[in-house]
Amino acid sequence: MMVAIADAGGTKTDWRIINNGVIRQFVSAGFNASTDALEVLKQSIPQQIQELEFDEVHFYVAGGNEQNKERLVNQISNIITSKLVNVYPDTLAVARSLLNHSPGWVGILGTGSAAIHYNGATLDDRKASLGYILGDEGSGIDIGRRFVSAYLRGQFDVYLTKQISENFPEFTEAQVLTEVYQNGVAKSYLGQFAEFIGQNQSQPALYQLVENAFHNYFEGYFGNNLPEEISFSGSIAFNFGNILNAVAKAKSIRIKRIIQSPIAGLTLYHQNHV
Repeated sequence: MMVAIADAGGTKTDWRIINNGVIRQFVSAGFNASTDALEVLKQSIPQQIQELEFDEVHFYVAGGNEQNKERLVNQISNIITSKLVNVYPDTLAVARSLLNHSPGWVGILGTGSAAIHYNGATLDDRKASLGYILGDEGSGIDIGRRFVSAYLRGQFDVYLTKQISENFPEFTEAQVLTEVYQNGVAKSYLGQFAEFIGQNQSQPALYQLVENAFHNYFEGYFGNNLPEEISFSGSIAFNFGNILNAVAKAKSIRIKRIIQSPIAGLTLYHQNHV
């Protein structure tokens, strides 16, 4: 039995091919069902996969929902030969990877952020993320926004300010305003600073900046109804796990698991269902 599993986001698509217990992996271009044209989907599926014949294809995709599910299934069926094609939202990939069949809250902290509840089979509650302007608390964009604001308003000490100016020589108010408000790249521009912040998170000002963002994550998504336990996926959760754990502990929340990407757990989930 040959099964293909894909976890497609806006940046990249992770693939795993299971064939009689042997697993192969591919990485291809990203795809977002809510922002990309269906024609782009073919470009995100490697030629090696298009040449194979499958028993099952499980395609998890950013922006996937009930409204576009049928169109996505039809498009994938035109590209990949398979007896069965299933399409799911990428949030279900995270839930299945982290919790398998156990119920619980799942948080996503990557470029954006999310909070969803999984009942062990389906997603039965979702807090509105509201996007990077109104929400996305705790995300890479949110952390980047805080970083840019603090730097341009002179809130960092001399040592950190010098480090930042050396790493980002064109980092000026004029450039920031152009990138964020005129060039239409606000999300990628603000998100790029997460790597530098991660490398220097031991510096008190940056630690506190991330800490405040995570406090806002729990307050923004849950208010006074904090979960007792939650699991996380995403590069921000993974790379700032020590700070995330400290914030959760201060709020009497237990973090069950943190993973960087759902594809490994997702592969195990489907192996158990082959």
